[in-house]
Amino acid sequence: MLAIVAIIWFCRRFKNLAKIFYVVKGGFSDACAELAIIFSSSKNTDEGTLENISRAANHFQFRLQKLIFLGLIFILCLKGFFEILQSVGIFSQNLYELRSSHAYVANFLEMKTLVYVAAALAISCGIQLAYMLITDGPDEAVEPLMLGIASTILLILSDSNAQNWTSDRSFAVIMLVVCIPILFACSRWMERVRKDKK
Repeated sequence: MLAIVAIIWFCRRFKNLAKIFYVVKGGFSDACAELAIIFSSSKNTDEGTLENISRAANHFQFRLQKLIFLGLIFILCLKGFFEILQSVGIFSQNLYELRSSHAYVANFLEMKTLVYVAAALAISCGIQLAYMLITDGPDEAVEPLMLGIASTILLILSDSNAQNWTSDRSFAVIMLVVCIPILFACSRWMERVRKDKK
């Protein structure tokens, strides 16, 4: 119920709701056009067509990542809003009482924030790796790998408590953190090589 009230308040803040509708409608039609470009071409295509396919795939994966961003921000803001309401005494501090009266609020309050952020990063990483299948070079794979490593680090850190922490997990986190600057340097090197070829 509170989410619906928040959405109505947000929509009323905009003077012209039709603009939002046209932006969403235009984004949807552009996404459909991009999918048509990606899937309508044959296997043997010329250089210009491959460039158009790559550009359309890039725009489409960027749209999907924006949707992930908006969904994640909405969920985290809603969780923070419920935590504020619980802190000021509107909702009970006891989760068992809260679950019996407001189960959806209890679900948001029990949610592990870093797990959701890590899951969003992992989904975004998968979308970028799927985009790499359409492009030519291997340099597009480096950024999704960094994103995947960051999501793995967040999952390791958020999923374990201090009692279950072992030296193996510490070593794994350290090795993953070391991989990020190495991959970043590889990405810059490949970008420089590609610019030199042009």
